[in-house]
Amino acid sequence: MVTAYWICNRHPLGSNSAVDAAGLTWQRVEAYGDTTGRRNVLHIMSRERIGQRRGVPLLAPVLESLKQLGRYTDAEITAAVISAMFTVFVKSQNPSDGRPFGEMIPAEELIDNADQSSIELGPGAIIDLNPGEEVQFADPKHPNTGYDDFTNATIRLIGAGLEIPPEVMMKQFTTSYSAARGALNEFWRTCSMQRDWFTDDFCQPVYEEWFAEAVARGRIHALGFFTDPARRKAYTACAWNGPARTNLNPVQEVDAAIKRVDAGFSTAQEETAQMTGGDYNRNIKLHMTEAKRKREVDEIGKAQTAGE
Repeated sequence: MVTAYWICNRHPLGSNSAVDAAGLTWQRVEAYGDTTGRRNVLHIMSRERIGQRRGVPLLAPVLESLKQLGRYTDAEITAAVISAMFTVFVKSQNPSDGRPFGEMIPAEELIDNADQSSIELGPGAIIDLNPGEEVQFADPKHPNTGYDDFTNATIRLIGAGLEIPPEVMMKQFTTSYSAARGALNEFWRTCSMQRDWFTDDFCQPVYEEWFAEAVARGRIHALGFFTDPARRKAYTACAWNGPARTNLNPVQEVDAAIKRVDAGFSTAQEETAQMTGGDYNRNIKLHMTEAKRKREVDEIGKAQTAGE
């Protein structure tokens, strides 16, 4: 069991002039309080097996692929830039005879008349080569025609490792409506799983600690909170609704939600939380208030019309 955590005064790779002089210092913090037995530290991580004590970064399975993809992209960009600088090469049968290249641009238009070995190209210029010289254009094959296909294949592998569809990762829904909807649904399942463990490891414990402190200080009156675990669980039971999912076709989504509620497969509260992230009961109260105000405005408008 984890008994304590060692917490550093700053990140080992960070820089802070205020603490650099003293260096890194570590402080031991007990995992649970000696008096109350409550947790002092929340270690947020995704546990994949029983007994796991250290978390695994989200990008750990694809970290090497991301690095190699970045290197390949940088190399292709550099090669494309160098290729754009290539113009023309002059092939000579006697490169050591010391003769200057043929004149391509009139002398009065040359940038540097002193350098007879420089070659300048211009639109419509007539090239006069010396005997034994031949013009060859460089063809370095950059940008690479297979760059797009290779990067897309690598991105698909990275997305599979992260459980993120490539359409969502690239934010390009260019295939079809059904494919885009399927990609969003699969990604929503991954997000729901990540959201559930995060709320269980962070949101719910923080809420329980806040509630326990409020009861202990007398701000909230909850009978049996510290004596009955069942009542304690009932007091702190709650649902954590994060941001709503994306709707590609709101009309169909609303119709499907109405049918699920009518058939008893879901409730209006659940559908409201999934579609908009709101609260159905609060919406009903606001709707009643808005309807009342609308009736008042309509009555005032009718009275003014009758007066005129």
